[in-house]
Amino acid sequence: MSFADAITPEHPRTGASISARVSRRQPPHLASSVLYFGTSHAVPASLFTAAKHASVVEPANCMWVQLTEQFDLVVIDGRTVEMNTPETRRAVLHAAVQHLAPGGQLIGAFALHDCHAELYEQMCAEFNLEPEGRQTDDSIHIAHRRTCQTTIHDLVFEARSRITRIAPASLHAALDSSHPPTVIDTRTNTDRERFGVIRGSIHIPRTTLEWACDPTNGYRHPAITSRDQSLVIVCNGGYSSSLAAANLALLGFAAVNDLIGGHQAWARAGHEVVPPDHTSLDY
Repeated sequence: MSFADAITPEHPRTGASISARVSRRQPPHLASSVLYFGTSHAVPASLFTAAKHASVVEPANCMWVQLTEQFDLVVIDGRTVEMNTPETRRAVLHAAVQHLAPGGQLIGAFALHDCHAELYEQMCAEFNLEPEGRQTDDSIHIAHRRTCQTTIHDLVFEARSRITRIAPASLHAALDSSHPPTVIDTRTNTDRERFGVIRGSIHIPRTTLEWACDPTNGYRHPAITSRDQSLVIVCNGGYSSSLAAANLALLGFAAVNDLIGGHQAWARAGHEVVPPDHTSLDY
C-alpha cells in the first residue's frame, strides 16, 4: 500500500466521548488527522495532502512526546527514527499507539532488507494491534489497525481534556513567583529516593491522593487547605498524574495541573532535584 492508499481509517477523531466513539462505526474515508514520526523534510507530500490536520514529531522527540489529541492515522518512518534496540522500538511504538484513535491505522515504513521491520511487526502483536498486511516496493510499509476496545490511553486523553498541564520550565518559573503552587509528588518512596524530588514538594502516594486532598475526608493532608488552591501533580513520566489531576478536578479543585513529562522531564530539563526530606507518613 502507498501512503496515500493507507489514509483510510474507519473512525474519525471527534469530540465525542470514548463510549460514543468506540460504539459508532463510520464508513471508510480519508483521514482527518495524521501524526508522522520522522524528519520533517522526509514527509511524503501525499501523506498530508488529504488530511485536515497533520503533525510531525522529529526523531529526537519520538520517545517523549505527549500530545493532547488522538489521530486517525499514525506513521512511524523507521528509515529516520532510531529503532535498533528492543527498548527504542518499544518506546517509539508505545508513543505512537497512545496517539492512535479507536479504529485508527498505524503504518510502519522501513528500508528494504531492514531486519528491524520483522521485529517491529512482532512487537505490534504484543500491543494488540490487528495486522492489515504489508507492501514492498521501494521500501516496506507494514499496516496495523487499533481495535475499538477502550484502552488506558483513551482514559488518559479523556482525563487531559478536563485539566490543564504545565511544562517543566513554566513550573520552575511559578515556583519562583510570589504565589507558588503546591507540588504534590505521587511517586513511590523508592523512585523518590533513587531520582530525587522537586524542592518544596509534598509527598502523597497515588493510592491515597484523593483521600488526602478532599476537604470532606478526616485524613486530609494539612498542606491542602482549599479547593481553590493551585496544585501541580507530579508522577514519574506524566501519565498517572493526568488521571490523578482529573480526579481532583472532579472533586472540585479548580486550579489543578499536572506536570508534562513528569519528574523525568523536570530532571531532563536540568531543573534542581534534591533528596527527599519526608514521606507521606510524616509529611
